[in-house]
Amino acid sequence: FWIILILGGLIVLIVYLVYRPRSPHIDISAANLNAAYLDMGFLLNGDMTILANFSNPSKKTSVEFNSVTFELYYYNTLIATQYVEPFKVPKKMSMFANVHLVSSQVTLQPTQSRE
Repeated sequence: FWIILILGGLIVLIVYLVYRPRSPHIDISAANLNAAYLDMGFLLNGDMTILANFSNPSKKTSVEFNSVTFELYYYNTLIATQYVEPFKVPKKMSMFANVHLVSSQVTLQPTQSRE
């Protein structure tokens, strides 16, 4: 039993060292606030565009992003959310995604709307 366990561990270690997976990176390359205004002093309306960069630093494996959602908060209030369709990033490559976030009639607290 112990020999099988040790051999199994060695196989897992060898496979890990051969592929040496690295975590993908997501960063915001650019963000534009296209419009933002308050209705009646406390209802926020906004339009924002984000350019997101998805990078795969792995040398031997591609990465699939199956569920990506961007959420925009103002303090602790969720003001916009946008889902990104599933996509694949090949090894040692990057991909840009244009994300459009729109908020409409989001109620803010009086202290938040003054800032």
